[in-house]
Amino acid sequence: MTTQFRLWRPQNPQLSQGNYHDLEKLSVDPAHSLATRDAIRAVRIITVTTNITLTSSHDMVLVDCTAGDITITIPAASAYPFKQYWIKKEDGSRHKVIVKCSGTDKLDNYAEWYITYRYDTMSIVSDSVDEWFHV
Repeated sequence: MTTQFRLWRPQNPQLSQGNYHDLEKLSVDPAHSLATRDAIRAVRIITVTTNITLTSSHDMVLVDCTAGDITITIPAASAYPFKQYWIKKEDGSRHKVIVKCSGTDKLDNYAEWYITYRYDTMSIVSDSVDEWFHV
């Protein structure tokens, strides 16, 4: 498993979710207000080749299924209120990424979803109760 870090900033710092710009394309002045500095966050990017259970320390998961199907288990929605994950299949194999919910939680009314094609991406957000939404 490898980890990369990138800094991102929301287009509108007053919104907790939304579109993000890569800070490599933005100039950042250290004298900005506290509100602006708080809007900047690191997005953790990991690459996996085996099954994994996501935690609060994960953000973006790049999946290489060359050796076989890989299951990404997402935690209970109540454990991480309004948490967002991005999951992307990186390889062109016939194997799939299985995105599986913990316990009785659902992902858009299903216990699991499949990502089957190279470069397909799933973005999901917790409702903070018992469901994840594919956005």
